[in-house]
Amino acid sequence: MSDTITPIIAPERVGARLRWSAPLIQALLCGFVGALIVATTAPVWRHANSTWRLTLPGVAHPGGPLFSAVTFVLGVALLGFGWFRLSGAMLHSELPEAVRLRVSAQVLAVWALPIVLGPPLLSNDVYSYAAQGEIAGRGLDPTVVGPWALGGGKFLQAADDVWHYNPSPYGPLWNKLSAALVSISGHDPARAVWAFRLVIVAAVVLSGWAVVRIARQLGADPALALVLAVGNPVVLLHFVGGIHNDALMMALLLVGLALLGDRHRLLAFLALSGALAIKLPAVVGLAYLGWVWVDGPSTWLSRTARAALSTIGGFVLVMAMSVQFHMSQGWVTALRGTGKIKTTFAPSTMGGLLTSGVLHWFRFAVGEDTVVGLFRTASLLVAAGVGWLLLSHTQRLGTELAVGLTLLVAIGLGPVLWPWYLPPALALLAVHGTERARPALSVWCVALSLFVFPTSVGSGVGSAMHTAIVGAIALSVVTAVAMLAQWIFGQPVVPAPMARSWDRLQARRLAIESA
Repeated sequence: MSDTITPIIAPERVGARLRWSAPLIQALLCGFVGALIVATTAPVWRHANSTWRLTLPGVAHPGGPLFSAVTFVLGVALLGFGWFRLSGAMLHSELPEAVRLRVSAQVLAVWALPIVLGPPLLSNDVYSYAAQGEIAGRGLDPTVVGPWALGGGKFLQAADDVWHYNPSPYGPLWNKLSAALVSISGHDPARAVWAFRLVIVAAVVLSGWAVVRIARQLGADPALALVLAVGNPVVLLHFVGGIHNDALMMALLLVGLALLGDRHRLLAFLALSGALAIKLPAVVGLAYLGWVWVDGPSTWLSRTARAALSTIGGFVLVMAMSVQFHMSQGWVTALRGTGKIKTTFAPSTMGGLLTSGVLHWFRFAVGEDTVVGLFRTASLLVAAGVGWLLLSHTQRLGTELAVGLTLLVAIGLGPVLWPWYLPPALALLAVHGTERARPALSVWCVALSLFVFPTSVGSGVGSAMHTAIVGAIALSVVTAVAMLAQWIFGQPVVPAPMARSWDRLQARRLAIESA
């Protein structure tokens, strides 16, 4: 994983034909081959409707569970290595910004191509989106009834039965869009999946534009920010591959913050409200918009009042949208339905499960749901407290970094955690300049991509308790590996006094090696 980078383009050839160097070719080929392996060998959801998929001659699609698991790990490893090489090339290149941006976009497009042409990856959520769109298309309210209201048919069969009786936990804008996509696809569930993918791909492209815009506003490297924020394996595999509506929420959130950076506050409010009308976590952006609405000195009370007004205003706009679309506000309360999932890597849920297991071992008659509920509630209170501290220090941290950290804390301490929840937070950290933590970030993104195996393969960890045990071990191992990678390939992210000590140790080591 050497980061010794030769120039991507010879200086004398800038503006002429590209000269591809070894590191860039490695990045391009490793990323493409990795994406191709995943897209061509991953199994589809067992209840999915028959449709075209990308295949390779002589390669099973899929083979047995072991074959699919091994090829998935291999593909993610290659994609992760290519991403690390590409980000290193952008970090060390002295070429003009426009050239680096163009090269980055071209490489990312090549990586995404097999994923776009492959089946839905790592999740069955897109089939539930289609079922909810069919519900809305029939004049029913998807925020009140679940896919069971369809009474049968291909849309209901394809939707995961875990969500058959759950109303849509998504905002009115997403539900209306889902209905439109199902209608445009002729109410065919197989074609609807492709329609959803096109929307998500467009959202990822829009996110890339917003990332570049925000990076320029902050004086960060746009090409590096683009690669880290949009080219990471979590975005490619879980957004482009998994077709999650979090991608559209992220796009509108980033566009709103980009507009805020250009002082277009009203347009920023509309974009952030649109993000809220997709999924609830985007409310964080509205609170920060109100907090920084006025430039210059302002009292704590006035900032708090503006944050509250901005947040309430966003909810009012979303409520008006719901009324216009003949939908209720049930999508907010429907979020409780997601809490029944305990096979998740959320630390609060894992902590509750492990504590419950220990109490049962000591013969304490305490219900598992009760302990998990207490842990989840305590974690949410901690997240609220940390979020408030970050909000109050926005002027020192910067809006983008504060929003990213708030999202990271809220998601990390939430009751349910899946890898596709994290890209908005990671993108905002990337635009603020994360080159110092790039090795650790690379390890975490690759690990997050591996936390959920392809559809119909399963993780093999079994019950929620087993998931908690395996998850706790996995998180500990990934943390250790990330720290080791940061030590070897970058500078440890530690307090300033420790960083100076590390610099002195590195200088001594280099002096000994060169003697």
